[in-house]
Amino acid sequence: MSIRLFSTALLAACLAKATAQTCPTLIWSDEFDGSNLNADNWTPQIGDGCDISVDLCGWGNNEAQFYRSQNIAVADGSLKINALRQTFGE
Repeated sequence: MSIRLFSTALLAACLAKATAQTCPTLIWSDEFDGSNLNADNWTPQIGDGCDISVDLCGWGNNEAQFYRSQNIAVADGSLKINALRQTFGE
């Protein structure tokens, strides 16, 4: 029984070492904990892009969307962007 436990521990240690050498290193993440968007990590681009530059109208690819900060929510560890049929910016 103790040999089997030792073998399992040795195998786990070897796999952990091999995985650490082949996996990329995480350099940034946001777990979206809490109930508000973290302004240190995210800056919502509100509108349709025209206020930034005439070349960005429709966000550069003719999007019909008009983004609003009221249409985002942070809950359950996720950023949720709600698509709603609304009339804005026209």
